[in-house]
Amino acid sequence: MNNSIKRIAKEVFVLTRIWMCAMASLSVLVSFKIAGHPIDKTALISAAIMFIIVAALFVLDDVFDVRVDTLNNPSKPLPSGLISMAAGWTLGFCLLWSGVWVTFETLEAAIFRIIIGVCLMGTCYPAIKFRAPIVGNVIVAVMCCSCFIFGPTATHNWDIRTFAVLGIVFFYFWGREVGKEIPQISGDKAVGMQTIPIRYGVKKACQLAIGLVSISIAINIGYLGSKIASSHDLATSMSGITLVVVWCLSLWQFSRYLVSPTQESINGFLKSSGAVLPFAIVGFAI
Repeated sequence: MNNSIKRIAKEVFVLTRIWMCAMASLSVLVSFKIAGHPIDKTALISAAIMFIIVAALFVLDDVFDVRVDTLNNPSKPLPSGLISMAAGWTLGFCLLWSGVWVTFETLEAAIFRIIIGVCLMGTCYPAIKFRAPIVGNVIVAVMCCSCFIFGPTATHNWDIRTFAVLGIVFFYFWGREVGKEIPQISGDKAVGMQTIPIRYGVKKACQLAIGLVSISIAINIGYLGSKIASSHDLATSMSGITLVVVWCLSLWQFSRYLVSPTQESINGFLKSSGAVLPFAIVGFAI
């Protein structure tokens, strides 16, 4: 009995991408910090709601994607049968409804509109990515950016840090989405999708993904450089310098992939850049 519960819990964690949900919550808190808003009840509730909404959208995306995942990722909870489709539908919509209801009952109208926008984009995304995968890539990037507009919306304080972090997140996740499609070419072709790797080839898709994420890195280095130059605080300067060094080392590593962009290199590139991104985001709150 205990083993069965543990197995189900593990599969639910995989289905909801708990780590990504936690990153979304952290991003919401960072947005309040950037906007000069204290981490109060509003910030904590917003972070918790975003956790729930992101989990719901991941579940529903896997439900809609089960036919493709059967070909590309047959070991995932739904195509493998470890979690039934009925359970997936129920879990996804219960989480989605819970997040929307709590937002409506507890938070101001402006934040409620953000949540509704994220829910609409997330529920429309599976259908859009089948008909227009390139548009789908951009929608994912925009949804990721939405985590960072809670704080400025609550405080009406839209400064340079907010726009810098929005640029970093948008270009990183846009490039990441393009790169993620490369290992899925066979399954995507089988269901008739016309992704960038299928339409323009793996090499061009790799170059585009690396170029987009490199723009994200450049924005981060540029912002942190200006922050270091204008700061007289040693701790702020040292944290900024550390992040710039980490990004530069990563960029040097990434440049190797430009020489020969392949499926293996793009996977390594995305993992490396993904490891750096959380530190970069937290750096904006320092």
